[in-house]
Amino acid sequence: MMLWDLNKMKPIKTVQPHTAGVWTMKFLSDGKRVVSGSEDASIAVFDISGKSKKPLSLVTEHKDKVFSVDVSADENLMVSSGTESEIIFWDFKKMSVLRKCKGNAWLTYNAKFVEGTNYVATGASNGQLRLYNTISFNVSAESKALRTWTRGMGFNWSNDKYKNKIYMGYEDGIIREWNYDKEMNRFKLGHDEWHHLDAVRDIQVLPEYDLLISSSRNGGTKIWNADTYDYYYLLTHHVESV
Repeated sequence: MMLWDLNKMKPIKTVQPHTAGVWTMKFLSDGKRVVSGSEDASIAVFDISGKSKKPLSLVTEHKDKVFSVDVSADENLMVSSGTESEIIFWDFKKMSVLRKCKGNAWLTYNAKFVEGTNYVATGASNGQLRLYNTISFNVSAESKALRTWTRGMGFNWSNDKYKNKIYMGYEDGIIREWNYDKEMNRFKLGHDEWHHLDAVRDIQVLPEYDLLISSSRNGGTKIWNADTYDYYYLLTHHVESV
């Protein structure tokens, strides 16, 4: 992994905590530590501010590739998922396992904390979205399964205008809006007419600007109006997957 100077757009440090490809990484709140997950089934935490290239922690509870790692805002919990049907909740400070939960498909492509809640959202290879409670570690709600994989994931959860929405990008090139009904404890499918020509790899939501930004395996990045669902703009500077 390379650390870049964004002003000069030059690499300033290289670290190699893993023995195979890195699938996911996340900066922690201090801007000095990064957590990463790899094809070698390991998760690493390392400090990018010092001279040492050795990780602060390295754990190997997964049996196969780690596709997703996320850390809660208070840095008490970590969640990870990968190719085996297992989602692992961790005590992040101790880097110890709290609970292993059986996933709903053989691959869980992403697992993310829903900020400001006690939930983790996951997306799997059967197209199903799930909410896990981070106190009980039980499944709180799930969407119906689809004949396509989930890929990118974005949230509009605490914003008053777009409350309790999760946007999932899928292998079939469609972004689907799921609305969480807390009283009924279930997801309802909302808008599903956002289209890319190939799999949707990533989604970012900017509720303060009414924007949703999505990127695709065909190299295109699209900007949408999250309120009216209108398509604004297409960026095509990449020649392959974004």
